[in-house]
Amino acid sequence: MFNDPEWATKEEWDAYAWFGFALSEAQTIEMLLQVLATALSMESMRGTDKHHDWPTLHDSFGRLTLGELFKAVKSHKNLPSSESLLLNLTEVRNVRKRIVHGFFRPNDSPLSDVERLTDATRELQMAASLFRNSATELERVVYKVLDQLRVTRAEVEAQISKRSAELNGQSSVD
Repeated sequence: MFNDPEWATKEEWDAYAWFGFALSEAQTIEMLLQVLATALSMESMRGTDKHHDWPTLHDSFGRLTLGELFKAVKSHKNLPSSESLLLNLTEVRNVRKRIVHGFFRPNDSPLSDVERLTDATRELQMAASLFRNSATELERVVYKVLDQLRVTRAEVEAQISKRSAELNGQSSVD
């Protein structure tokens, strides 16, 4: 069925592929913001009994939307980021919102119109590029905060893997 050339044209498949790729890049930003929000909260809780409770904090931030995560991160006064990163993340939030909530909504021209498909594909390529470039910059900030906490990338990945396994009903391997 999905291989049927009459189901979608090559141009339509290209647009769908770029849509998926752009959203996977946006998901990277969302995951980085979740880690950053968790790390910044741990930093602000230093000296309290919840200081080492990474899984609980990480899970609580996992329930937030991208916009809510961005707001949570921006609310920390000790956020080591540049103004350009904050502007990029604002643009990321807006572009992602358009793609997720309105990209395939009907408009005056049908998606099968080749010119519209070309424009849509170009828009998705630009979004993917914005997301990838912003993720690279955001990743540097995440590692800086984790370094301040003396938390290694391996420790964070192990905690996330362990918690994911618990949530999926699997026993984790330490």
